[in-house]
Amino acid sequence: MKPNKSPWCIFCDRYTFLRKARVMCAGLHYAFTRDKSFMLAALLSGGVLAVTIALHDWVDVLIILLATGLVLMSELMNTAIERVCDLIESRSDERIGHVKDVAAAAAGLCLIIWIIVLVSELIRIYPQITAALS
Repeated sequence: MKPNKSPWCIFCDRYTFLRKARVMCAGLHYAFTRDKSFMLAALLSGGVLAVTIALHDWVDVLIILLATGLVLMSELMNTAIERVCDLIESRSDERIGHVKDVAAAAAGLCLIIWIIVLVSELIRIYPQITAALS
């Protein structure tokens, strides 16, 4: 009997799923160890997430997760685009510069949204933190 090879079943081919998970972890490790903005966003979000989880503010947890996912994905894409551009043209090229600028702008916009979400969440939960500590 042949195993189910449906494209909708991600667990049918265990080897492919495990290989993809390993590649994903390698990419995250690379980004976390070499991209300072990625590491900073992940660590700051982790701290705010820990506080919101401790306060049982589940909607806030989801909002922070979405904003963090957005900024981390944009940082990953920006890094990938910059690396590919550097492979294509190692010398200074105005066109490659424009591509990198657009990728950085997208990551920057996501970063601004992430900062707004984190600051507003910290302002909102600050009274709960001070009440819990006193």
